[in-house]
This record gives sequence, C-alpha cells and structure tokens, in this order.
Amino acid sequence: MKNKSHHAFASRAPENQRFSGYQPPSKDGNRYKKIKSYKFGIYAEYLVIIFLILKGYKILRRRHKTYVGEIDIIAKKNDILVAVEVKARKKIEVIEEVLSQHQKKRIKKAIDSFLASSNGKFSKCGIRCDLIVVLPWRVPQHFAGFWE
Repeated sequence: MKNKSHHAFASRAPENQRFSGYQPPSKDGNRYKKIKSYKFGIYAEYLVIIFLILKGYKILRRRHKTYVGEIDIIAKKNDILVAVEVKARKKIEVIEEVLSQHQKKRIKKAIDSFLASSNGKFSKCGIRCDLIVVLPWRVPQHFAGFWE
C-alpha cells in the first residue's frame, strides 16, 4: 500500500513515531505562563502611563534600558523627576516585599545613568522613586516615594 502523504519526510518514519518530539504548547505549560505574565506586565505599563498622565505627569521615557538596569517609566511633574517601577500582580502581596533591595539598587544605578546622559537637563529637579502596583480590575495603587 502506497503512503498518501505528500510531505517528503513523512514516509520515512512509522505513523506512531512521526513528530514524536513535538508537543503543542499547553495552557498550563511554563512557557505559556511566562508569555501571559509578560503580556500582563506590558498591559500594566500602558495602563500606568495613562494613569500618570491623568494625574498630571509628563512621561519622558518608557522602558528606559541602561547597562546597569531598566526603569519602567521615567516621568516628570513640576520640578520632580520620578522613576516608576510597575509591578503587575494577580493578588495583593505584602507591599514591602514586592521589590528586593537588589532591584532597588539596580534601579537607582539606572537613574544615575539616565541623569548622567541627560547633560544636566534635570539638574534642578528633585528625584523620587515610586512604585505602582496593578491588580486585575482595580485602579492602580500608587506609592509615591516608595524608596530612596
């Protein structure tokens, strides 16, 4: 009996062994969860940008990357330059544990790098580090001056 498959490699392996290594991504797989979390984080950043604009902030940069780290949002209101870290969560956690000391130091170094590259444009501005937590179906929670 002749194989009816038109694929060049299909006839070389028995029917029960074809594509044995391939498994379609399952909805409970680790990769699917990572992609879903990443998309939720991007959505949260856009939501926070709208939130900050409505509160009177001017957005200067989004996802500003330096060699020492990344700042989610850099905004300015009056004479205050604000580095905003956005955290998207499915449920409320202990707020103090959302950012580790290592993350805070990395963001602080990224702020210093941003200021150094701005040629003194923000030399008269105060600097503040904020945290905004985004939960599903809730207004973002803004913690101004969350860390120094």
